[in-house]
Amino acid sequence: MPTCQPDAVTRREIFKWCGKLTSHYPVGSWLRLACSYLKRLSSLQPGWDDPVSHEVVACCAEVIHRLQTDDPAQGVWSVPEDAQWSLWCDASDIAHGAVIQADSMIVEDGCWLRQKDDRRHINIAERDAVIKGLHLAMQWQVKELTLFTDSKTVAAWLQSVLGKVSCVRVSGLQQVLVQRRLQIITDLVAVTGLTVKVQWISSQQNKADQLTRVPSSWIRCGKTLLSRIAPSVTAAVVTVSPFSLDRVCAAQNADPKIVATRQQVIDGDPVTDPALVKVKSQLVVHDGMLCRSVKLPPNDAVVIPVIPSSLEPDVVRAAHVNCGHASWEGTWRFLRSKCYFPNMAANVSSFFVRHCLPCAAAFRRMPVALWWLMAQWSVVVIDTLELGVDQSGEYHCVLVCMDTFTKWVEVVLLCQHDAASVAEAFVGLCTRWGPPRVVRCDNGTEFINAVMSSLFDTFGVTVLNGAVRHPLLQGSVERFNRTLLTLIRKVLDEADDWRSELDVLLYFDRIHPHSVLKISPMRAMLGWEPSGVLLSATPGLGRTPSDLERQAARIRDFVEAELSSKDFVESEADNCLFAVGDAVLLRREVE
Repeated sequence: MPTCQPDAVTRREIFKWCGKLTSHYPVGSWLRLACSYLKRLSSLQPGWDDPVSHEVVACCAEVIHRLQTDDPAQGVWSVPEDAQWSLWCDASDIAHGAVIQADSMIVEDGCWLRQKDDRRHINIAERDAVIKGLHLAMQWQVKELTLFTDSKTVAAWLQSVLGKVSCVRVSGLQQVLVQRRLQIITDLVAVTGLTVKVQWISSQQNKADQLTRVPSSWIRCGKTLLSRIAPSVTAAVVTVSPFSLDRVCAAQNADPKIVATRQQVIDGDPVTDPALVKVKSQLVVHDGMLCRSVKLPPNDAVVIPVIPSSLEPDVVRAAHVNCGHASWEGTWRFLRSKCYFPNMAANVSSFFVRHCLPCAAAFRRMPVALWWLMAQWSVVVIDTLELGVDQSGEYHCVLVCMDTFTKWVEVVLLCQHDAASVAEAFVGLCTRWGPPRVVRCDNGTEFINAVMSSLFDTFGVTVLNGAVRHPLLQGSVERFNRTLLTLIRKVLDEADDWRSELDVLLYFDRIHPHSVLKISPMRAMLGWEPSGVLLSATPGLGRTPSDLERQAARIRDFVEAELSSKDFVESEADNCLFAVGDAVLLRREVE
């Protein structure tokens, strides 16, 4: 069992320790929720490698003590095929829990923490626990089970919608939400052919109850940690800086470097402190205090004190609070007008990132992008655009494909708006550029079908489908559809057949600098841009970039080396007109 040393517990160590305890076991019981809640408590601390509070350490000690006598991590490797399956679901204001049982053996359990600001009714939470439990049971390919819940309201809802005995009557603000979620449960049961028998039990008999409960002392611990963050935010505007000039002067007298620099300024000698050399021309002594003379906007000459290293953390903290927990740049701009110390910007940024609890708690960290997402033709968004029927009665539809990294667009004419035509067009794109890693598309029937699924599996493509009536996932290609329609309307004024001008339209779109990339999609995709009509008469403009020329030279050298390999030379050795030691002419490239 992993050990947790109370004297060196950090947020990183707690996450690693909790992962070792529960992540590899199908059954975790109370330990699964305990580890999840411990990670939530440790997340209230600002840094990954900073020591956590003693309250969190005490919670870790409770888990270690309980594990000595009650280790719930277990599992069953073999489940009988004719087992009687049961699903136990429960919810609280902390988490949702579900337990899968085959005969009398618990084969798997799971718990999911609720959001901190989740204030929905407990009946809504119990219904969500049922949905999560059904998803857990489907992984075992269960065809018949008994569902146990300790909520009489949820049990009545499920018996009504699954048994089709009566309509569910719900009113209030949650009416639409409840009806939609109950419809999800009905669809899950209908699609999988699952037979569900719903039964109400008391909370004491519910085996999933311990997956939703933590000790009350842990809840008080979370409130204590939050209380340490909240007051500093409310009092940030009215806090007064505790630093006076007398305190700064006393700290300067206690700092040997400041004392030596002050004496050098008084005597007119060169400043020897490396940290203050770059501002030596601005250093002055005012009322026995080492200061810096600066100009502030609009054009005011002021004298600000030099802060010793012993006061730097406290000064930064006080300035950050007085600014109302502004960003590190705002704090730095405020602080530089009041005082000076070396490396001010770096110190303020470090404090903002690592030591300010309110800012660390409110800061939203963006997910790190995978390396293969930042490459050409890795993530592709596809969509179909119906152009209707023209005057001759011919139906027109196109497949629009956009590379999310380079904004390169491919448009393919489709014979029909069906899966076979889309599959044929997609195969043509894959043979031209290679299969992408990820394809993002909507839930249209031309994409969600057996033909396209088999095609994606063949090429090893991961498919991400957008939400219904929520096209933000494929927003880039939706925006290009509008641009394409605008271009086609412009072409129809000058040409009768827009299809013959489609390649020209795409060409101009590819050479036009994109507003996001600041370069053209052709440059981003291919690494070069063609010679434009306006630049063709000017020597040296519009040609291949020098870096691409160097790359082409390396490719030529590589190809020549491969063609003149050892096997090739030996196979043609008999037909060679030269012998070893003959004098030959060498070709030199003109510089």
